[in-house]
Amino acid sequence: IGSHTVATVPHLSEKGCSSVKNELKQVPDRLNELARNSSIKVFSLSETMLERQVSIGASDIFLEPFDLAILAAILVKAEEL
Repeated sequence: IGSHTVATVPHLSEKGCSSVKNELKQVPDRLNELARNSSIKVFSLSETMLERQVSIGASDIFLEPFDLAILAAILVKAEEL
């Protein structure tokens, strides 16, 4: 490994961390912007949605908990239409 590489790696690492920190600072503003969008309806998970999440989780579908919650919310909302 050359001296240029040794000097470059910490710089790239610092630059990457700075970029991630900047993106994280923008998350609240981006979420607020999405919430104000009239095409998107933001809602809390209901008891029915949480029950559906548990039910789906007990089946042979292997999803992460967040994905299960989203799927359950979509299914329950679709049934309400």
